Amino acid sequence: MRYFLEFAIDRRKFAVPIEEVVEVARPGPIRPRAGRKKNIIGSFTLRRENISVVDLALVLKMKGQEQYEVMIAEIAGRRIGFRVDKVLGIIEHDVLKPVPDMVKSHRSLTGMIMRDDTVIPVVSLEKAVPRASPSAIRNKARTKSK
Repeated sequence: MRYFLEFAIDRRKFAVPIEEVVEVARPGPIRPRAGRKKNIIGSFTLRRENISVVDLALVLKMKGQEQYEVMIAEIAGRRIGFRVDKVLGIIEHDVLKPVPDMVKSHRSLTGMIMRDDTVIPVVSLEKAVPRASPSAIRNKARTKSK
């Protein structure tokens, strides 16, 4: 049995393997970043650490809501936040179906869960990080917090 963290963007459900998520936060406002890389919307401070935030709605070419939560992952030694509308909870499933050819263009999608006549796409947070390397995100976050 595998465990996933289920979340919503624009009333659509998605999931991420639970081992990719370090924690979930409900931060205050995200500070916008000038000259940002694609899909990186800014940063926020959590326990004195500056965390860059990737908007998963933008990655998945969707429109997010005003209310949001942030799933935090550790990628290449750096904590990175992923903005979603709502974290729904933990689900378990044992069969991960392959991504259909028509949606393989979303490089962040790694599989599909079939649950109660509902298809829940599974997202890899590491693959959702913009093409800029995680080290570039780390360097920008460091300079911003100084």
